[in-house]
Amino acid sequence: MDVSKKNRYIMAASALLVALVLIFAFLRERAHLIDAATAENLIENSLIEDAKIDGAYLYFRSAKEHYKVPKDAIDIKKLYAVTPVEIKEANPYIADILTILFLALLVIYILRWARKNRELKEQQLSEQIQFANELQRPSDIKPIVSNITFKDVAGIEEVKEELEEIIDFLKNPRKYLSFGIRMPRGVLLVGPPGVGKTLIAKAVAGEAGVPFFYQSGASFVQIYVGMGAKRVRELFKRAKASAPSIIFIDEIDAVGKARGGMRNDEREATLNQLLTEMDGFEDSSGVIVIAATNKIEMLDDALLRPGRFDRRVHVSLPNKEERKSILKIYLSNKPYNLDLDEIAQMTVGFSGAALSSLVNEAAINALKSGTKIIERSDFLAVKDKVLLGKRKVLTYTE
Repeated sequence: MDVSKKNRYIMAASALLVALVLIFAFLRERAHLIDAATAENLIENSLIEDAKIDGAYLYFRSAKEHYKVPKDAIDIKKLYAVTPVEIKEANPYIADILTILFLALLVIYILRWARKNRELKEQQLSEQIQFANELQRPSDIKPIVSNITFKDVAGIEEVKEELEEIIDFLKNPRKYLSFGIRMPRGVLLVGPPGVGKTLIAKAVAGEAGVPFFYQSGASFVQIYVGMGAKRVRELFKRAKASAPSIIFIDEIDAVGKARGGMRNDEREATLNQLLTEMDGFEDSSGVIVIAATNKIEMLDDALLRPGRFDRRVHVSLPNKEERKSILKIYLSNKPYNLDLDEIAQMTVGFSGAALSSLVNEAAINALKSGTKIIERSDFLAVKDKVLLGKRKVLTYTE
């Protein structure tokens, strides 16, 4: 706090204190000061209604008016003969002390309120400056070139058939445009965690040989209102400049939840901007949006309608033959002596990610055992740990 501001606060508090003291004194001293002769006259004519001795003064009421006179200036005995007199024995300065204490506390409260108000304004100013800096900061959204192809992804034959058309569209757009066919705006990959949705998107980009823009849904959720929408605009601007290109949004349910209920203005603004970019007035030809989610029931209806996500591809857990193909890929650079049919049979319910972890854990187990090759016993030793996690088995004595 600078000196000028501090002085202004002190002056304002002092002025308020003086005003309050004057108001208190005015309200407290409603009695009119009269001389002793007038007071004697009222006493002799029995015009005193009630009287009270408080400190150095005698206070009394006559004809509904309040008066006071120095108590030593009149004969108190005459007054006793006319009306009862109340003698206030309390310290006459207690009220003044309490008043001053109250006013001091009030001043302290005002000063603290002023300081908190100043700190709040400084914080708001700091946030505004930080927000302005965020707006001016150059974008960190850059395309990546995917070196993954469908040869590196096993167990998704049906999904490949759906996506090969899009890959061909990206490679030869004129063939389709000359026939009056528009490119699909978006593809939504739906499936449980670990089935390879992100890997599929990278494979599509690698097969098509186009720039690949990766963003997670959570990266659009910002502290400052408007930053998420700005990031969406920048993402599509970069993708359009590099068209044909692919935008992949992982876990889109983080930003695409159905609107209404528990409102979140920042998330709704970001979702509105995403809806506009995917199917608004501006042409987004040459850009395909691939999104992944395992909670399609949570997505907003406007996001799921045709024209935004034209295709929904359901990626399920792999069957036995698909698990065998996945195991063959993950074991390709490792020495093993296995019957892959048997391993595929015993891994029912495993996703692609779980199979990757299973092969890695089996290799670690083989290394710990001192063998140079992965065998069936290694898979049996780590299968439950991969599927259920390590747990302590409690046994009881007889």
